[in-house]
Amino acid sequence: MDINYELYKMFNKVAKAGSFTKVAEECFISQSAVTQAMKKLENQLGGTLFVRSKQGVTLTPGGKTLYEYINGSLETLNSAENLFAKYQNLEKGELRICCGSTLVDVILMKPLIKFSKDYPNVSITVYNDKSIDSLGKIANGNLDLSIFNLPIKNEYDTVKIEEISDADMCFFTNKKYHKKLEKEKFSMKKINNFNLAFPSKGSNPRVWLDSNFEEYDIDVAPKYEFSSGKVLVDFVKQTEVIGYANKDLVLKEMGDDAVILANDFKVERKEVGIAYLNEKITSSAVKKFVEYIKEEIK
Repeated sequence: MDINYELYKMFNKVAKAGSFTKVAEECFISQSAVTQAMKKLENQLGGTLFVRSKQGVTLTPGGKTLYEYINGSLETLNSAENLFAKYQNLEKGELRICCGSTLVDVILMKPLIKFSKDYPNVSITVYNDKSIDSLGKIANGNLDLSIFNLPIKNEYDTVKIEEISDADMCFFTNKKYHKKLEKEKFSMKKINNFNLAFPSKGSNPRVWLDSNFEEYDIDVAPKYEFSSGKVLVDFVKQTEVIGYANKDLVLKEMGDDAVILANDFKVERKEVGIAYLNEKITSSAVKKFVEYIKEEIK
């Protein structure tokens, strides 16, 4: 039975008010318009909904049954509309973000803190996962946003990838150890003479590093490997090793104690990208958070 939704809304109002006149005044329409609407609904349903009297209208037994269902359904719809509006206005929502540990400190943390203060009712979860796996999770609706080093292959039409900044990688150590190194200049030919701390096998920076060692025909086996860039930098800060990490992170965590090592090896400059569902289908929370990220890295 194809009945106009507005007729049910009008019926619900009349049933509550017990008066065509009151509903007409509330809706700023004529009483005859309300009367005609209810007659149309009764004709489509094939039965009488109201008993008319000088005091107003009351529901027939069939009308009472319909009202119980209609009223509950409209309340559910109103609740759904209100909830949807809250998600649109960021009075409610969630963000599920995938970000490597290095980029958490370099890219994510500042906009994350600001966003959480501005929109405290949006729940936030941060994961550490492989960049390539995160794209599939975004496409499947199990993740909202991913931040990673480029390049990366995107096989999903619904997932958008944007380049947002550059990230320099570097070899580095602390000042105390650097003084000991002055007698033995750091170079690729001598790299195995040093204790090395590298990103873990399989990470984007490590893949790039290993491929370039192959070009130089150098077999390198670092003594220490870390999945967390921040932990790697902290380790180098306190030990006699040479590390390889994001330059911004190194300077942030070590400050004046950081020594960026000049060398004869091509050092990587990487672009940082973000991925999320295409703007037409992604959530308001994601759109707003992307704005916060871009604003922070200007």
